[in-house]
Amino acid sequence: MCRERLADEDLVGFRVVSELAESVGMQVALVGEMFHRDNVQSLTTYESLLDEELNTTVDATASGLSSILCPGDIDKSLLNGRAGAIKTGLSHLAIPRGWSWGGPASPFCPIWAEIKIPD
Repeated sequence: MCRERLADEDLVGFRVVSELAESVGMQVALVGEMFHRDNVQSLTTYESLLDEELNTTVDATASGLSSILCPGDIDKSLLNGRAGAIKTGLSHLAIPRGWSWGGPASPFCPIWAEIKIPD
């Protein structure tokens, strides 16, 4: 999980992964917490599977942006357009929420996307 803007060496690493995947014709998906929308937008060779307006945090006071990114153009035949964030069932009565109880186990929502895996 990153907490600020991606460093130049991080961008180079992502670019290398993108080029390797494209050179062997492999579809790759990177799933993670990118923290800022600027980090996703700085990865110009990647396309997001999640809607940009999707809130991926449980707590309104938490900042964060979870993403599922694919390098290069996404093969649309492998996707059905279904993706999202799970927002229910993430709290428990034994977890503090400030000065009360019933807080979330994590400030982040699990994210998912339906992807067909070729035989």
